[in-house]
Amino acid sequence: MSVKIELSTPVMSEGAEIKSLEFREPIGEDIVACGYPVRIIMGSATDPDVAVGEQKYDVNVTVATKLAARLANVPPSTIKRLSLADYQAAIGVIIGFFGQSEPEK
Repeated sequence: MSVKIELSTPVMSEGAEIKSLEFREPIGEDIVACGYPVRIIMGSATDPDVAVGEQKYDVNVTVATKLAARLANVPPSTIKRLSLADYQAAIGVIIGFFGQSEPEK
């Protein structure tokens, strides 16, 4: 599976104008190379920031940026030059790959 996003503001990458990015689905090798972009924190009685039984998601944007570049087959500098809206869309795609396996009911 791959996900393509159209950029609202094209960027230059290695002398070419990039108008869209297509992200392939990550494999284990990508996680070993870049790290895991999402940390899930389960609430406990000893954690004042997350209530018991709830979850908190902590996104590591450095890891997510490395993964975005790797999965879109562009240099990291290309991802870093994206407009804020395009960057958020790209990181959203990456985080989406690590979402729940079943939708919540």
